Amino acid sequence: MSETYGLPQSLIPSMTQTLRAMKRLELGVYNCVASAVHDAQFVEQVAACRARWPLLANVRCGAWYVERPSGVCAFKSTDGHSGNWSFSTVRLNLHTAAEARRAGGCVIADATRRGKVFPDAMSKTIPIWAAVLNRAARALGLVEGGEEEDGDGTRPEHDLRLPPWIPASEREQILPKIDAWVTDLRGVCCEETLRQCLPRKPLRCYWIAQQASEAAS
Repeated sequence: MSETYGLPQSLIPSMTQTLRAMKRLELGVYNCVASAVHDAQFVEQVAACRARWPLLANVRCGAWYVERPSGVCAFKSTDGHSGNWSFSTVRLNLHTAAEARRAGGCVIADATRRGKVFPDAMSKTIPIWAAVLNRAARALGLVEGGEEEDGDGTRPEHDLRLPPWIPASEREQILPKIDAWVTDLRGVCCEETLRQCLPRKPLRCYWIAQQASEAAS
């Protein structure tokens, strides 16, 4: 039997066994908690930069990283999955729009699995929601004037704004659906409620992550 460093070869872990052991340590309770604490501190720093804005936790993951949220919102990643884009008439999140309207904006905290910077809820579901509400507000004559128009007469504030890592082809597939979603919204919500909640200035999405090189605004 061969020996390495005075130990039988059978007692020396293989490379695979070593990597598995390292993976278990990496996913251990201490590292998971330490990572959550670190992320929560980052959320606090971002929120402090916009102290006048309410800090909302997107259920359920966002609640892990916000100790004292101003409230919660419910944007699901499944509504933003490629080829399955939708505007939920169950999760209208009109209270979120009302908070943003009152304070001039809001901060939404969320999390995603390892390997992704943003969940689909942040990169697509929320931008779709914002575009639908902006267009509905314009249809009701709620949006204040003063915005400059693009050359084609389309105001960019009312357009669908997605982060730069979302392919342009995906954006082009989503755009034609927005008017139908506006109709859905107006079909389930009375005009009085919409006038109370919809923005008077267009909602704009900004994305902030700890990986600054991958964040966008």
